[in-house]
Amino acid sequence: MKLKSFFAGSVEEALSDARREFGPEAVLVQSRRTSPDARDLGEYEVVCALLPEDEGASVPSPAAAERSAKEQGASADARRLAGELAELKHCMQRLQTSIVLAGAASAAPGTPVQVREALASLLASEVEADLAQQIVGAAGTHAAGQSANEDFIPGNGVRFSALVHRHVMRLAATRASLGEENATRPRAVALVGPPGAGKTSCIAKLAARYAIAMHRGAHVVAMDEYRIGGSEQLRAYTAILGVGFDALTHDASLSRVIEERRRDLILVDVPGFSRSEMDLAGQVARRLHAEEVEVQLVLPASLRAADLRRIAENFAVFKPAGLIFTRLDETDTYGPLLNEIVRTGKPASFLSNGPHVPDDIEPATRARIADLVLSGAPGGARMSWAAA
Repeated sequence: MKLKSFFAGSVEEALSDARREFGPEAVLVQSRRTSPDARDLGEYEVVCALLPEDEGASVPSPAAAERSAKEQGASADARRLAGELAELKHCMQRLQTSIVLAGAASAAPGTPVQVREALASLLASEVEADLAQQIVGAAGTHAAGQSANEDFIPGNGVRFSALVHRHVMRLAATRASLGEENATRPRAVALVGPPGAGKTSCIAKLAARYAIAMHRGAHVVAMDEYRIGGSEQLRAYTAILGVGFDALTHDASLSRVIEERRRDLILVDVPGFSRSEMDLAGQVARRLHAEEVEVQLVLPASLRAADLRRIAENFAVFKPAGLIFTRLDETDTYGPLLNEIVRTGKPASFLSNGPHVPDDIEPATRARIADLVLSGAPGGARMSWAAA
C-alpha cells in the first residue's frame, strides 16, 4: 500500500490531485485542515492510499489506514521537532559566543588588550565560549603569578599569547600511535565514522606510513559484508602500496584474519554509517569489541561544530580510543577540534590535510593542534602566537 498526502485549497481539489496521480483506485484515508506550519502548501490536507492489485485479499480497514497515516505524520513531526531543537541549540551557542565576544570588546579599561584579543581569537576559531574563557582565565592566572619574574613583562602581548598557546596545548590531548605497542595479542585498529569522512583514504595513508615509513608490517581488512563493492578503491590502494588485503564476506571471520596476521598492524575499514543506521552500527561495535579491536573515530574538520558533536555522540557506541581529524585543508577554523578533544576526553591521533596517498597525513601533536586553533581564526582576530 502506498500512502501520500495531497494539499490544496479544498478537499475536492486535493482528491482530484490524488486521483490524477493514483488513478480511480485511490482510497481516501483522512482529510483535515493543514497545520499552521504547512499552510503554505494548501488549506486542506488529504491522505490517500493506493492498494496494489495483489493485495486485494488483505485490504486494510479505513481505521487501520488512518492509524498508519497518523503514525507516519507523528514520525515526520518528531523529525521536524528534532531538527528545530538542534537549530535552536546552535542559535543559543552562537548567541552565547556573541555575548562573550561583546563582553570582551567592552571590557573595563583596565583589562589588558591582549586578554580581549586572545578571547576574540579563540571565539573566532569557534572554540566554545566556556572553553575559551577557561583558557584565557588560566593564562591570566599564570600571568599574574609570573608578574614578579623579571622575564615577564605585564601587558606584553607576545608573552601573554605564549601563555594562551601553552594552555591550549595542555588541553589538546594527543596519542599518535595505533594499537598496543607491547601487547601480547595482535594489534588491530578499526576506523569508523560517517559516510564521506575520509576513512578509506586514511586507511591507505596509515598502511603506507606503517609499511613504508616505519618499516613495519601492515595488513588491511575491509568489512565488505556490509556494502556492495565498497572495497575496490582500498584494494587498488593496497596493491599499489604492496600491503596485504582481505575483504570480509559473511562467511569470513575477522578473528581468523587477525590471528593469521599476528606480526602486522591490522587496519580495519568499517563502512560509513549514517544517522539512520545506528542500530547496524551498534551490531558492528559489539563485534569489534568482542574481537578486542581498537577503534579510532574519523571526524571531518570541515563540518560545523554542532555536526562534529552530533557525530561524536552517535558513534560513542564504538567507545573510540582516539580521534582522527580529516579535511583540514577544507577549513580555516579549527576550534571544533579542540572542543571535541576536551568534550569526549579522547586524544587526537592523526591529522589528515589533503587527498594525496600517502603524503597528506601527520601524527597529531599538542603543539600542532594549538597552532591550528590559534592561527586559524579568520581576519583581524589573529594574534602573534608564540609557543612558551
